[in-house]
Amino acid sequence: MRSKRLFSKFLFVILLLTSIYIIYNLSSDKVDAKAKDLSVIKLDNYNDKTVSIKDLQQEYDNDEITGILNIPDTELSVIVTKTTDNNKYLTTNIYGQKDVIGNPFMDYRVDIEKSPSLLIYGHNSKTYDVPFKELENYYGKDYYDDHPYIELITEQGLWRYKIFSVYVETKDWYYLNIDFANKDDWFAHLEKLKSNSMYDTGENISPDDKILILQTCSFKKGFENYNKKYLLIIARRVY
Repeated sequence: MRSKRLFSKFLFVILLLTSIYIIYNLSSDKVDAKAKDLSVIKLDNYNDKTVSIKDLQQEYDNDEITGILNIPDTELSVIVTKTTDNNKYLTTNIYGQKDVIGNPFMDYRVDIEKSPSLLIYGHNSKTYDVPFKELENYYGKDYYDDHPYIELITEQGLWRYKIFSVYVETKDWYYLNIDFANKDDWFAHLEKLKSNSMYDTGENISPDDKILILQTCSFKKGFENYNKKYLLIIARRVY
């Protein structure tokens, strides 16, 4: 019972924090001019798959850099951070400056090597060219067909994931769970994620899968009346 209360409290906190940008609305009068120029680090589809994360940490003087997130042949190729909470990089950029655009970050609870589900959060915006804006293209099945893979480069190497579910969530935050009692519970979790997809990707899942979830706020037409609406791109690791 105590663990359920703690998880419910965590869900409230993370959903509150990931909604901060709605309050700021990423408006130009809230972003320092210098920080705005530095806030989004695009890597232009970083092709050097042997990149050293430690070298990046040194280059940007930031030991909280944990990886590179890349969707091949798209505009999304960014540095991902990870720290001890899910608050800092909502309003802090890669250089440690206060910036409402923040930086894409991995959930502090996950263990990159051991957790079956890795979660990465990033802001969306109608105003600025933030990296996760690219994800809204996945509302269209044709875009998925052309870009079904996601790459995550960490100190452990290059992992490639294939997307199996795309949908907008407005009320059920179960997808944030990272702890499961057994493989049956885990597979039931995967099946629910797959069944919610707005279209059939044709990708199969298994109890042995490890997954990656990308979350950003959704501006999809038809969801305007929901206070919270999160676009989820969910992929299984294929190698």
